[in-house]
Amino acid sequence: MLDIETKQITIFLLVIVSLLGIANLNKDLVGLSVLGIALEDKNFEIEDNVINLNSLTLRQKIGQMIFTLAKIENRDLLQEMNIGGIYFWQKENEDVYETEIDYFQKEMEIPFFVGIDLEGCWNPFDNFEKFPAFNEIKDESDAYTVGKNHGEILKKLGFNINFSPVVDQEDTIWGCRSFSNNVAGNAVYYIRGLQGQGIIATAKHYPGKTLIGRDPHKSVEFSVIEDEDLEPFKWAANNNVGAVMVSHLVTSGKVDSGFSPSVVSGNVINGLKKDFDGLVLSDEVGMNGLKGVYSRDERAMYIDLVNAGNDVILDFRIEPWHLFKVVSIIENAVETGEISEERIDDAVIKILKAKGFKVKRKV
Repeated sequence: MLDIETKQITIFLLVIVSLLGIANLNKDLVGLSVLGIALEDKNFEIEDNVINLNSLTLRQKIGQMIFTLAKIENRDLLQEMNIGGIYFWQKENEDVYETEIDYFQKEMEIPFFVGIDLEGCWNPFDNFEKFPAFNEIKDESDAYTVGKNHGEILKKLGFNINFSPVVDQEDTIWGCRSFSNNVAGNAVYYIRGLQGQGIIATAKHYPGKTLIGRDPHKSVEFSVIEDEDLEPFKWAANNNVGAVMVSHLVTSGKVDSGFSPSVVSGNVINGLKKDFDGLVLSDEVGMNGLKGVYSRDERAMYIDLVNAGNDVILDFRIEPWHLFKVVSIIENAVETGEISEERIDDAVIKILKAKGFKVKRKV
């Protein structure tokens, strides 16, 4: 008689359901050994907060690069796949956030990044806490106070990364997500206030001009980047911002994405990394500004996202089969030589360090 734990049986059933979904979807799926992904043993070597990178399998390392939605029904599966980050939408009250985040993090040897968009005009905590929009921030002192207040409540609820501040020079789409003046200075003081509470700040959306013209959530958009667009990102990098999010804009001028969305342009991200050694995050990959370019070749999109230099891929599709697919595409691309495992390792080392680990490699 097989000795299989209840939890494994549950995951097995989830995988079977996922396979049924996969069977009716894209025919370019590769490397789909999904049972192995879900049930792979975790023999992580962690001692005195030092983790051996070589104790993670390739699939487990790839899992760390994915940031997805925090759907409570998927918790066991996300834990088993060693997914790196979870993103929360608006909840009814503080208790719901605290309870769900604690549930997700329970028994995790490598904790999740837990993120949210606390910035601009949309306030996910509006049910229980009021904050000014960024265009209402008057000066650097005000920016620091708002960042500190954001950090305090995020820390209290269990978050560890905020997809903020927006450092685009102008916002003509929403009108309230960017600072109304002194963007670079206000961004730096907001970052200091936020990160002083132990929350990773994310300067976005590199290389700028994301909030003018058409909405990249809905369409492919083009912009000409100038020196003033890059200034807030340089200030943020010089002041130790933890992460930078790269946009889907096709850019020219001071930053040339080569007729591709910036987020899949090695020229854009390698240029960013010359002066920045923190985490590089993709903007959410389901937006039409990126997805529309790869409508016929989703596999190529994920390969290009990794090869361009993104350390973390934001992918908010919630179906379990989709995560299996993404991990399998990237795993297969490593096996075929389309992605180097060194690129995966570089990203995962940065992720683990951002989570507070020291990283070594021991066979």
